[in-house]
Amino acid sequence: MLELKTLREPPPSPWIKINVDAAVRTTEAAGAAVVRDHLGRILAMKTELFHNPEPVLAEANAMLLALQFARDNYWSSVVIESDCLILVNGWNGSSEVPWQSDHIFLRMRDIAPHFSNLVITYVPRVCNYFAHNLVAWAYASSSFGDLTLAEVPDSVCQDHTQWTP
Repeated sequence: MLELKTLREPPPSPWIKINVDAAVRTTEAAGAAVVRDHLGRILAMKTELFHNPEPVLAEANAMLLALQFARDNYWSSVVIESDCLILVNGWNGSSEVPWQSDHIFLRMRDIAPHFSNLVITYVPRVCNYFAHNLVAWAYASSSFGDLTLAEVPDSVCQDHTQWTP
């Protein structure tokens, strides 16, 4: 029997963990990345607007956003958690990469050698609410780019509660 995680777990030291999620609207999409250290402390947050409203592309772009963010901050041991199982399986070779995300995965594979350790893993939505909430809030408030905890309401920064505007 498959047992799903229901609690967010910090990465081992000295790794960092980046939770990602995407949200799609009629003509565009957005992604969010929440970065934590081994103690669970928030190190950084970033949101970005994407100009294609296709859900798989949005989720792949959120993963790419995380990789670029980690590379640009010189984090060498990284766990990326996504609630998009098809992309996680595609990355890890246990299924085909969805054709519409091929070009994004090529960019991700170009970035991957920058890391000493890189793991991309699936996490159920119940463990990914912070990233989910952050991208929903970014849309509602038009807040895209690098963010600080002071800029984001406490009601958004929740691990196990879904934010509603």
